[in-house]
Amino acid sequence: MTDTMAAAGPVPAGPGGRSLLVGAALFAVCAVAVMAGARYGLLLALGLGFGITLEGLRFGFAGPWRAMILRREPAGLLAQLLAIGLVAVVAIPLLAAHPAELTGAHAPVGWSMVGGAFVFGICMQLVLGCGSGTLVNAGSGNAVAAVALPFFAVGSFLGAYNIDWWNGFGLAPLVVLSGTSGLAVTLAGLAAVALLAVWLGVPGGARLPRRLWIAAAALAALALLNLVVAGQPWGVVYGLGLWAAKGAVAMGADLSGSAFWSAPAQVERLRESVLTDVTSLTNIGMIAGAVGVSLWRGGLGSAVPGLPARAWIAAIVSGLLLGYSSRLAFGCNVGAFFSGISTGSLHGWSGSSPLSRAPGWASACGPASDWRDRDDPQARGPRGGAGRRLRAGPRPGGQRAAQSLSGAAASGARLGARPGRSPLFRRRILTDRPLGGVLPPDRNGALRGAVRVFGTPRPLSPPHPTKRLRNFR
Repeated sequence: MTDTMAAAGPVPAGPGGRSLLVGAALFAVCAVAVMAGARYGLLLALGLGFGITLEGLRFGFAGPWRAMILRREPAGLLAQLLAIGLVAVVAIPLLAAHPAELTGAHAPVGWSMVGGAFVFGICMQLVLGCGSGTLVNAGSGNAVAAVALPFFAVGSFLGAYNIDWWNGFGLAPLVVLSGTSGLAVTLAGLAAVALLAVWLGVPGGARLPRRLWIAAAALAALALLNLVVAGQPWGVVYGLGLWAAKGAVAMGADLSGSAFWSAPAQVERLRESVLTDVTSLTNIGMIAGAVGVSLWRGGLGSAVPGLPARAWIAAIVSGLLLGYSSRLAFGCNVGAFFSGISTGSLHGWSGSSPLSRAPGWASACGPASDWRDRDDPQARGPRGGAGRRLRAGPRPGGQRAAQSLSGAAASGARLGARPGRSPLFRRRILTDRPLGGVLPPDRNGALRGAVRVFGTPRPLSPPHPTKRLRNFR
């Protein structure tokens, strides 16, 4: 009975359970509003909206880069650029009109920032999630993200502790694209990147499914509301570091040796409740929103993946480096890339270049291929009750690709390694597959894979044109 139910997938919550979820969310928002103030209750509601949008519509900031580099599928990246453009159209003039009340995600460009962005791009592919993705994945029942999240917080705390030392390597003057000219330059840059993605993408890959249109519009609206209510753009990393800093202080740590954490503003925040910190509230809301979507769809019943010990160690190290490097880069994909560009900061553009190169490097090396990407519908299986398996039927070429893949795996086994792995990276099979190890079909039903011999990827089957699926949600 249990195996049959597991095979059938999660059962969505009934009307009573869904009403309870809505009631719990409203109660939490009202409780924060009573304890801390209406502004903070609204920020928690915005965080819930972020989490529901990201998990419910399967929108993310890490997976689209991977999909673009590995499979030349630009739809997810185009949706990101669309959301950034929508925010920029309103945010840049708004910041110019109200400089005393609103602040942008502005930061200078420096060597440590560029290096931090590059390391962050690598690590976000190892755990298949950036800052927001790790929060949402953990909330929806992903065990890898749940393990990485606390170390992400510790890394953010440590990165902030040492950030002044890293900035000593050199920072350029702050450059902000403001006013009408700044908005024009920002929109032109976004359009140029979009055209390049379309040109490099597969034919027909630029068509956005409806869920991405809705997600981009919803994120833009939520980000603008966050700017108005919080007085600052949407961010993730600072709140995580603050949680770890509060834990360190509670355990008796002395933070006076850090120029960042000993600053009067930070000392005051360490003394106050997290319910009065705007970034912490939206982070909590994102986790809770992802939990709510997963329960709405059927619960958090996904099994812990049977990954080897080195995979869990990689998750811990990657989480630590994600937090540390994101502080050096002045934010993650949300705080630096999304909010930075949309509020006219040059560092958002400077950080996006390493962020786009690093996923390609990490994807080419292949460790993340053993883990599932929450932003890639082709690699999504039942996880925490979220999402459905695609029902792509068999197509010509699928059996041939499977035979090639099994043959390559056998060759790897003859080298004395498990299928898909080999010592010293002499021969590696690269595949996009879920945590359970089941190889998903591509959009034409064929199994995707490549054999890497001395660093040269060789496709196992000819690439197939991308077709739009009808069962996207």
